[in-house]
Amino acid sequence: MESEHDSAVSLLAESLSDPWGAVSASCYDTAHVVRAWARGTGRVPDELGRSSLRYLLRNQNPDGSWGPTAVPADYRALPTLAAICGILAVINAAPALEADELAGPVRLALERIAHDLADLDPDLLPDLTAIENLLPALLGEVLEHLDSGPARWPMRERIAQALARCGPWRDGLAKLRAHAADGGPIREQLYYTWELFDLPECTPPTPATGHVGGSPAATAAALARASNPWPEAVDYLSHGARVLDGGQPHTAPIPVFDRVWVLTSLLRSGFTPSYEDREQIVEYLRSQLAPEGLAAGVGLPIDSDDTAAVLFLLSLLGADADPTCLLTFEADTRFTVYHAVERTPSVSTNAHVLEALTAAANVDPGRTRLRTAAAKAQAFLLDTQLDDGSWVDKWHASPFYATACAALALDYADRAGSVMSLRRVIDWLLDSQRPDGAWGTWCGTLEETAYAVQLLRLIGRHHRGAAVTTAADRGHRFLLEGVMASAHDPVRTPMWQLKELYQPTRIVAANVLAAVRLGHHAPRHDRWM
Repeated sequence: MESEHDSAVSLLAESLSDPWGAVSASCYDTAHVVRAWARGTGRVPDELGRSSLRYLLRNQNPDGSWGPTAVPADYRALPTLAAICGILAVINAAPALEADELAGPVRLALERIAHDLADLDPDLLPDLTAIENLLPALLGEVLEHLDSGPARWPMRERIAQALARCGPWRDGLAKLRAHAADGGPIREQLYYTWELFDLPECTPPTPATGHVGGSPAATAAALARASNPWPEAVDYLSHGARVLDGGQPHTAPIPVFDRVWVLTSLLRSGFTPSYEDREQIVEYLRSQLAPEGLAAGVGLPIDSDDTAAVLFLLSLLGADADPTCLLTFEADTRFTVYHAVERTPSVSTNAHVLEALTAAANVDPGRTRLRTAAAKAQAFLLDTQLDDGSWVDKWHASPFYATACAALALDYADRAGSVMSLRRVIDWLLDSQRPDGAWGTWCGTLEETAYAVQLLRLIGRHHRGAAVTTAADRGHRFLLEGVMASAHDPVRTPMWQLKELYQPTRIVAANVLAAVRLGHHAPRHDRWM
C-alpha cells in the first residue's frame, strides 16, 4: 500500500504534469455542447455531439434533474434547464424516431422543474456565478423551444411563470445583450459566460487559446456561431469529452489553480517536496506571474485570488516575489477578486491576500504599506465572521471551506490578535461534528471533514485541548474509511460553486491527504504549530 508521503509525491507529480487541471464533469457545460451541435452548423463534430448527448441521458437523476442529488434542488436548476435546452434543440432538429426516444427524459425534466417553482425563485437561489443572467436566459430559451417544437409540451405555463418572476434579472440580461449587440465591449470576466451572447447579432470571439474564458459552454456557443472553422475549439471540447467520458469540465484549463492549491495543502501537512519538484514549480509560477498578477490558466482573466495564492506559496518555498500587484485590487474595505465591480465579496480571496501580504511584510518589515493593506484584509475577515463562528464564500457552497481559509489566514497573520475569533471557530467545529465523525453541510463529506480536521490539528490545540484531539481523531477515522468510496458516493458531493457545483478533484484529494497526514506529522511551517 502506498505510503502517505508517496501519495503526496504522486499527487504533486500528477498536477505538475497536467496542463489542464483535474475538474469533475459538468452537466451544464455538456448540455451546451449538445445545444451547439443540434444547431446543425457542422462546426461541432457529430461524434462529439452524440457523445455529449449520451452523457446527459446517462447522468439524468431518477427525479428528472441533473446535478448532485445530495444537495438542495435549487443547486440543480441551472444544469437541469441547460440539459432541457440541449435535448429540446436536438428534438426540434432530429428525425421523428430520435425525437421520440428523447421525449421521455425531457418530459420528466420539465415535470421536475415545474413541480416546485421555489427552486427557481431569484430571492432564494444560491449565489452561483452569473445566476442573475443565466437563469432568465435559460428559461427564455426553454420557452422558445417549447413554442417552436413539433408537439405541445406540458408545463409551458409554469416555465413562463418562472421567467416572469425574474423580471429585474430579465431586464438586466436584455440590457447586457443589447450592449453587446450594438458592438459594445464585453468585460473580460464575462467571456466565461459568453453563451449569454449567443445571438445572431453578436460576433463570437475566436481566441488563439482555443477556448472562450475557460468555459466549454461559452466555447461551444462561440464555435457554433463562428463564421470560419475553429479547429482549436474542437480540439478543446474533444479533449474534455475524452477525459470525462463524453462530459465536459466545468472550467479548464486551470493548471495554476490546480498546482498551487495542491502543493499549499500538502505543505501545511508537513510535506516537503523534492528539490527538483520545488525548482520546477518555482520556475513555473515565476513564468506565469506578470507585473499585474496572474490567472488560474491561460486565457482566463487575472484575479487576486490566484495571484495571492501563488505569492504565498512562493514565500513558503523560500522564493519570495513582489506582492505590489495585489494592491491594485484594494477597495475601500476589502480586496476584490477582479479589477471590476463585484456583486458579492469573497472571504476566501481576502484570506489568501492576507496570507500573501503578511508573508511579504515579514520578509521586509519596513514596507508599512503592505502591513496596512494586510490589516484591511484582516479586518474584513473579522467583520464577516458569522455569529456561530463560521464564514461563507461565493466560491464554495460549504462554510467549512470559507472558514478554513479565513481561520488559517488569521492564525498565520496574527494569532494573538485573532484569538477570540479562532476560539469561536473551534467551538463551531466541535458543535457541528456529525455522529459518524464527519462534517458536512448536507451530508458528511470527505472534503468538508478534511477542512475541519486540518483546522483542529493546526489551530485547535491552542484552544480546547483533549476535546479537539478526540474530535480530530474521529474525523481522521472517517477519512480513512471513506477514501475508497466511489465517485458518486455522497461523501464525494461536489461543493465548489461556479455555474453549478463542481469539484476540483485533485485539490480535494490533496486536502483529504493533508488532513490524514496531520494525524501523523508536524505541520511544516512554525506559524501552523
